[in-house]
Amino acid sequence: MLRGLLFHEQQVVASAKHAELARTLAQRGIVMLRNDNNTLPLSLAQLTVANGPTATTTTTSAIAVIGPNANRTSALLSSYAGCRETWGGEITPACDLVTPLRGIQEAVQAAATTTDTADVAVTFVEGCRLNHTIPGGAAAAAAAVKAARVAVVVLGLSTNGDGNDGVVFEAEAHDRTTLDLPAVQVDLLSSVCAAAEEAGTRVVVVLMNGGPISAYSAATGACVHALVEAWYPGQAGGSALADLLFGVASPSGRLPVTVPVGDAQLADNYYDLSLTAGPHGRTYVRPLSCR
Repeated sequence: MLRGLLFHEQQVVASAKHAELARTLAQRGIVMLRNDNNTLPLSLAQLTVANGPTATTTTTSAIAVIGPNANRTSALLSSYAGCRETWGGEITPACDLVTPLRGIQEAVQAAATTTDTADVAVTFVEGCRLNHTIPGGAAAAAAAVKAARVAVVVLGLSTNGDGNDGVVFEAEAHDRTTLDLPAVQVDLLSSVCAAAEEAGTRVVVVLMNGGPISAYSAATGACVHALVEAWYPGQAGGSALADLLFGVASPSGRLPVTVPVGDAQLADNYYDLSLTAGPHGRTYVRPLSCR
């Protein structure tokens, strides 16, 4: 019986038709929260300049992809997603999971075959794990940002511990104690911003999470030019994200929840579900304002 179900999953659920549907749904679910001066969509033709943002002759340039969720396949899925042979087990090989890094790389490669953008390179630096540092990670991220025209910084959470030393941020029996990003990711973004401001690199922040994140620094920081909420976008999430970054698809998602500026905006007694006025109860809270 189990073997028959696995065959069904690989031949039907993981079929090309369903993979394309997953891509379409992810496109429709991604939300653009900020887009200063029409930073998005990115133009690959404008990214081909020499030796970083200030050079004048045409040669190889780079898109720097930074962050702990940029290349984690498990960050695409919720804790109840399929594509696993056993509960919590390894990803089924037939399920082709496209990370943000891979989606961006494939979009650049595809464009190079039809346009004059062959000199655009994509570099990747993880920078940090979801909740702890990597030796030299922040410095490596800063160096990559200085060499790039655009930095795409992919931050967020996870519903499972794959590739994150077993740490789970949000799932059944794993409630969060704060709306903030993990401190190590905030520090990484600060390092990226310092490098970007020095080099004139544009910064696009992508969040991958289930529950709301109060990414106040990303929403209001002067160095951040665009902010995208991708949620856990599914198996084709990286392709869908690249479609939106490069203008193949238009962002049409909307926030289904209110995102407070920070923990201080939450009611004192958050377990009180009554819709009463005053310091307690689930009343309206002013949402995080994104430009």
